[in-house]
Amino acid sequence: MTDETRPGRAASGPQEPDDALDSWFRPQSAQERSADDPEESGGEAESAAESGSDDGAAEASSDTDKADPDQALTQALRTAPDNDKGAADGDKTEKISREAVEEARSKAGEGPDGPRTPIPGADDRTQVIPAAVSPPRPYAAAAPTQAIPRADVPLASQPPQSDMAVRGGSTRPVPNYSQSWTPQAEQAPYQPRQPHTYPTPPGQAPILPVRPPDDYDDFDDYEYDQAAPNGKRPGRSRRRRGLLVGSGVGVVILVIAALILTGTVNVPGVSAKPVPTVGFSPSGADAGTDATQTGTAFLTAWQNGSLKTAANITDDPTAALAQLTAYKNDLKVSSLSLMPGTASAAGWMTFNVIAQVGSPAGQWSYSSGMATYSKSINGYTRWFVKWQPSVLFTSLKAGQKLALGQIPATANKVVDSHGNEITSANAPSLNGIVSALEKAAPTTDGTPGQKVQVENADGSVASTVVKVSDPVNTSAVKTTIDLNVQAAAQTAVNQAKNSSMVVIQPSTGNILAVANNPPNGLDTAMVGRYAPGSTFKTITTTMVLNKGIITDLNQTWDCPATLNADGITLHNSEQEAGVGKSFLWDFAQSCNNAFSRFGSSSGVSKSVLAQTAHDYYGFDQKWDVGLGQPTVYGHVPTSSSNSLAEELVGQDQITASPLTMASVAATIADGSFKQPILVPGTSQLALTPLPANTDANLKTLMHEAVASGTLAGVLTQSGAYGKTGTAEVQGKTPNSWTIAVHGDFAVAALAVGGNFGASTAGPECNTLLKAVS
Repeated sequence: MTDETRPGRAASGPQEPDDALDSWFRPQSAQERSADDPEESGGEAESAAESGSDDGAAEASSDTDKADPDQALTQALRTAPDNDKGAADGDKTEKISREAVEEARSKAGEGPDGPRTPIPGADDRTQVIPAAVSPPRPYAAAAPTQAIPRADVPLASQPPQSDMAVRGGSTRPVPNYSQSWTPQAEQAPYQPRQPHTYPTPPGQAPILPVRPPDDYDDFDDYEYDQAAPNGKRPGRSRRRRGLLVGSGVGVVILVIAALILTGTVNVPGVSAKPVPTVGFSPSGADAGTDATQTGTAFLTAWQNGSLKTAANITDDPTAALAQLTAYKNDLKVSSLSLMPGTASAAGWMTFNVIAQVGSPAGQWSYSSGMATYSKSINGYTRWFVKWQPSVLFTSLKAGQKLALGQIPATANKVVDSHGNEITSANAPSLNGIVSALEKAAPTTDGTPGQKVQVENADGSVASTVVKVSDPVNTSAVKTTIDLNVQAAAQTAVNQAKNSSMVVIQPSTGNILAVANNPPNGLDTAMVGRYAPGSTFKTITTTMVLNKGIITDLNQTWDCPATLNADGITLHNSEQEAGVGKSFLWDFAQSCNNAFSRFGSSSGVSKSVLAQTAHDYYGFDQKWDVGLGQPTVYGHVPTSSSNSLAEELVGQDQITASPLTMASVAATIADGSFKQPILVPGTSQLALTPLPANTDANLKTLMHEAVASGTLAGVLTQSGAYGKTGTAEVQGKTPNSWTIAVHGDFAVAALAVGGNFGASTAGPECNTLLKAVS
């Protein structure tokens, strides 16, 4: 075996000092070789003596002239083809045929049967021949060798002599070492290696094919015609090892990738999945302990007022935060104590609540429960409270909430604004109002108790949960009623059956009187729902004045006898016509078609009409007059099925009560809306005041109605002004309406079936105004 190690690519192993490397770049003398390997040196001398060759003696005495009996054989081996592909890296093993060996010996002076001197260190199957000019290797024997198989001895498997033998040998081309070596610093620039062109001895084919340099590498798989010296096929072994290494590397990559993606391992420049910011991370040893820790963390945050933190532990933070906040605000919670229990392994946990609710505060104690569970987020286990309204209170359902309700105080009696007790004898029409006030005294008189109740989404009460505090009753409830005005109103409505009246003080909104005939029936004066007829023209006029459609009350605005609008033919109530007449005349005479004509004007619509009634007069808004029952008392629809032409004259689906229309008269009288109230101190709605010019024009128009229009001779009090209304009812006698103002009194009267406004309701209003003036 010939071992050749290429300078510049040292074999694996510990590095030698620089002097060893220097010795590697120069040929060794015979003495140096003797010193390195005495056995090999002795073998060479013995071989030279037995052969009787002068060249052998000369070699023993000189280290420059190497004459050897086997020199011809060595030379023949040098000229053999490049068969180093199966040798180990740094080891060049050349195999030659039997004929080549005999031919080499013949040239050296030995016959086929000549003496064969064994070389020390060789077994019975090989002969080791020194390679004369091979440079020494620093990590191997000083004398590189070539191993030649004996042709007459079968080749048996041998254990590998080196690591490279197992791998199948080096595939690098054999460098040409026939040239002298120089130190590395003096070498010429690197030149690409060229393929070897060693000739093949006659009669022998190359053992390994010669390939271009680019095809050589340490891991090529070769197909041999016969087994390698170690009895294995090196290429197949490398393939198997390559598969194992590749599989192992792939597994490692997958594991590392999984660790990075789950955030277990952080790699700079590689984004890992973030740590979840929701839920809770307990440290318990079992599910029950984890559930207990999770529930306790939630309750602790809730108790401390950290509602966002508490909500973040639930699986629906948005809903939880909204409902936890509503619980605190709606119940007016001033303190909260939460006592957690121990959760089960299934995650259910109960807790006790002691809350101070209401104002003044009262204590509410109860028990509730919640479910907890865990789930994985980005590879992290997080625990959550299953959010539902029942966490707050066990019977609470979706869409419901807890709220404070009042337990009203009661009153022994009800008195008027002067302290006079109101009775069924002196004010029979007020029986319903008195009864309501005695059962539920307003907060201005008594102190209501408090209760916790469950409310639906629409504000209705689903159930009462618990009484928090008892009410403080009062001896009397004071009202805005003036029994003198009440008596005058009762006298007025007694003039015609089915009549109702409400009197309001415009400057305050105080209700001075409420009268009905009959007095013990439906309180039509307060809650009746009737079309207001032409009294609603005050609101229509407010709209057209604000829109600038009417800029001068004396401008011409025709009122035709008939008008086709909205698919119907409209007639004036008395078949009158006002062609070429002014708008002042139209209002005073209450000529319907003059107002229905506004439907075709720019800027006029059902929605604009409804908005005017809403913004200035309080239609379609809830008023709490002091009875604790907010109610809508007037309505203007915007449905497309309605006729705008009829709505402009207070017909179709517009509804109002005498209370509503008395408030309209009071608003015009004062210039701004003062919500009507029965109990002093009751909260009142604040609306947009009427534009000053509009309000002044409305007063002018209503005065003209008394001076020359439908109320001429009806309202006899100097300075009084008003408007009549005749609301048509299909198949029935029209309803009679009138609104009027005198001083700080505004009155509205309705006589159902009373026909024209000036016939019944007008005289009733005049009776009242005369009595109170």
